[in-house]
This record gives sequence, structure tokens and C-alpha cells, in this order.
Amino acid sequence: MNELLPFEVYERPFVGPAWRPVLMMAALWGVPMTALFVFMTYRTVGVAVPLVAGALGGLAFGFLLTHSSRRRMRRLMRRLYDADPALVPAPPPGPFRCRVACSLMLSGRFAVGGHLYAGPGDWAFVPHKRNLSRHRAPTVLPVSTDLTLTPRASVPSGVVRFLTSAMIQTLELSSGGQTVRLLVPEPQLVAAKLLECAGKSPGTP
Repeated sequence: MNELLPFEVYERPFVGPAWRPVLMMAALWGVPMTALFVFMTYRTVGVAVPLVAGALGGLAFGFLLTHSSRRRMRRLMRRLYDADPALVPAPPPGPFRCRVACSLMLSGRFAVGGHLYAGPGDWAFVPHKRNLSRHRAPTVLPVSTDLTLTPRASVPSGVVRFLTSAMIQTLELSSGGQTVRLLVPEPQLVAAKLLECAGKSPGTP
């Protein structure tokens, strides 16, 4: 089975600077804890000491929690990418030649993680076993002559915008009157490789 993207692409969110989530976790823990320290100790040591201690403790908590979470997520992503059978079910029968780890968007705010399997026939999205049981059924994507793959990008909103400045990359698949959207890195590259895997070329039925 040919992997469309190298694992390094999926590693990107878990490497490099992470000051935004560190600051967010530090504030969520540090602000209430510092307020408690000040309330309990201001009569004996004043305000400056608990403020400094709370700030340093909050930063340490934010760093350790963020580092630990990213390390766990990277290990999980590695197992999913390698199709660990404890997490990834076998694909349904079909002439599948390649796969890509991605998420199927069920709404604008909710996606189900899994693998898209592609080949010269119909494609299939198979959710991994970490999803809720009601979201684990495979989704067959009929591939017809009017197949179009459209990379799209959108700006994240709310807390997500603070945690990352990256655009949300998706790939829209339309075929036979059905349209689905996949959350996947490098959607333009994935689109080209999917067409190649299916024995098609851009702009041809």
C-alpha cells in the first residue's frame, strides 16, 4: 500500500516552538492558583512573592503539559500512520493502491480521523478505532467521470486561531453528485497523487 505523504508532514504540528499553547495552559492554571496563593499568604509575605511564584509555576506547568501532550500526540500519529492494527482496521475489499491519513469533515467543526483508501475503483474512508463507535463505519466514495478534487484553505477561529496561525487545509472531493471534505496536510499534493493513484490526470475524466 503506497503512502501518499511522508510521516514528516504529520510531525509538523508537534515540533518547533509552542509558546502559544504554553502561555494558554500557564494562564488557565496560573491565574486561579496565583489568586489562591495571594489570598492565603498576603498577610504574611505580601503580594509580590505569591505573584512571582504563581507566574513561574504557571509557566512551568504550561511547558510540561504542552511538551507531554505533543509527545503523546506524536506517538499516536505514528501508530495511526503505520496502520497499527490495534488502532486501524483493515480496509474493505477493493482495488486500493494507496492511502493517506486524514480526517473526514462531518461538519464545519467536527471531523473523524482515519485513512482514505484510493485506487482505480471507488474510494473508501475508514475511521480508526479511537473514534466513537457510532463514527467507525467506513464511508464509500463513488468515483465517477465527473470527479473533482479542490484544495481549500480557511482561517481558524476562536481559540484555534490563538493556538496556531496556520491555515486549515482541506481537500474537497466531488463525484456523482456527492461532496465530502477531508482535513489533510498538503491538499494540492494529495489531490495530484490521488488522481495518479486512480489512473486519472488533472482535467480528464
